[in-house]
Amino acid sequence: MRIITPSEAENAVLAELTGEYDAYSEMTMDERRFLNCLLLREKPRNVLELGVAAGGSSAIILNAIKDVDGAVLHSVDYLKYYYQDKTLASGFVVDSYPALAEKRRRHAGGLACKFMDGIGDGIDFCLVDTMH
Repeated sequence: MRIITPSEAENAVLAELTGEYDAYSEMTMDERRFLNCLLLREKPRNVLELGVAAGGSSAIILNAIKDVDGAVLHSVDYLKYYYQDKTLASGFVVDSYPALAEKRRRHAGGLACKFMDGIGDGIDFCLVDTMH
């Protein structure tokens, strides 16, 4: 069995991400660190995120892949709006990080299969965080 433990350096990369993401993330700090650690180690170029809500995990993913050349995040949510506030778009938290947002492709308003032709194949990393 292999146990994956985030390093201090990996946690420091996550700590660079301050502000709005923290207020809306529905993940525990341990979950955030684990996701960040996996992304930093694997350096995926084509990431698929199923389930977006406010976009807390989107911000974590984008921060972790920011230095990976050609990396892109495809964020897919069934809803076009944040489920707790219909005045906010799904994934709105990422808008607070314009330098990170350029690597995101947002797909909202339907099942993931609706968007897969546009996303294509070759997914290197997938986070499935749909209805709990």
